[in-house]
Amino acid sequence: MWQITKWVNDHNCLGDMIRNNNTSLTAFVILRHILRTIEDDPGLKVKSILSFVKENLKVYVSYKKAWYARRKAIELVFGSWEANFAELPQYLDALVQSNPSTVVEWSHHSDSLDRVKTFKSNLMTHFKGLQLKKLCWAMGRARQLGKWRMFRRELRNMFLDVWNYLSAISPEKWCLTHDDSRRWGILTINISESYNNVLRGARHLPIRVCIDMTFHRTVALFRTRREDASHFIEFDGLSGVYKVITGRRVDGKGGNMQTIRFFDKTCSCGKWQNYRLLCSHALAVCRNRCDNPRLLVDQQFTKTRWIVQYSGKFNLLPHQDTWLHPGWELQADRSKFVARRAGRVRASRIRNEMDKRDPDERRRCRNCHQTDHNRRNCLNYMS
Repeated sequence: MWQITKWVNDHNCLGDMIRNNNTSLTAFVILRHILRTIEDDPGLKVKSILSFVKENLKVYVSYKKAWYARRKAIELVFGSWEANFAELPQYLDALVQSNPSTVVEWSHHSDSLDRVKTFKSNLMTHFKGLQLKKLCWAMGRARQLGKWRMFRRELRNMFLDVWNYLSAISPEKWCLTHDDSRRWGILTINISESYNNVLRGARHLPIRVCIDMTFHRTVALFRTRREDASHFIEFDGLSGVYKVITGRRVDGKGGNMQTIRFFDKTCSCGKWQNYRLLCSHALAVCRNRCDNPRLLVDQQFTKTRWIVQYSGKFNLLPHQDTWLHPGWELQADRSKFVARRAGRVRASRIRNEMDKRDPDERRRCRNCHQTDHNRRNCLNYMS
């Protein structure tokens, strides 16, 4: 005898209904589902884990549970924070042995924070005022000596005590007009911030793994830039001296006279020698001479320099069993990371004097970035 019955799918304890934070779905269960993803992308965000659990397991979980699952997955793949601190001296010693040009400096008991502060931050700790900050920033970024003297005269009349403080500091340390174009027109930490994009996701990892990922991503960056260097063309420079008078604009500005020296690759506006790229006055001269402006680009932007910059070689580290012991140990101090209240430790950046708004700047809506309203009564967002 045969009996016809209904075939059902495999049993699923989670069920077909989406529930709020199922207790059967622990952080360890989520860990097993995201482990491979963490190996490929250590910077996986918590919101991506929430979307993955909702789409594949049909369950809503709390942000806290997803965050703990992500932290446990990182520790399982890359090791704990304590183990990474213990392995860091041996790892860096092996890195120096494999790549002799590597520079490693240890600062075990550093108690000075002023060295990493910007000039403007140090200034605002002694003197307050948004107008003062705006005026000092204008002096620092001025590229023409005449404008620098104008801002200095205004600062001396308005804030004499501040000028007495600044006069004790060498101007080449904080002014573009006195640094002989050594900063390439850069006053902030934008150079280091631009490299953070290469190391995106590394900051979420333990210290040894963070340095290891920095090393491997740097190698990948050099390999990519080395391949891109073959697509550029080299150029030589020309010579010539000209004077350029800017045209008048509707607002009344303009009519300034600038001197261009092709042989020295300088302009009286200060932009060419600071940025090593042609300013608008130099481009006007090139257009008048029917010359190619690329012929006057600094050699730092040529194919030869590009190839030399990324022609360095990197050596792989030997096996961990062959690492030498440096003779001392490094231990992690977790007392600074102990939460003072319930919940996760605050991860957002703490606001300081650099975040103070200019009094002349009008507030903008957070949604559409327009003035005269805020996000609560934004018509564009409501529509």
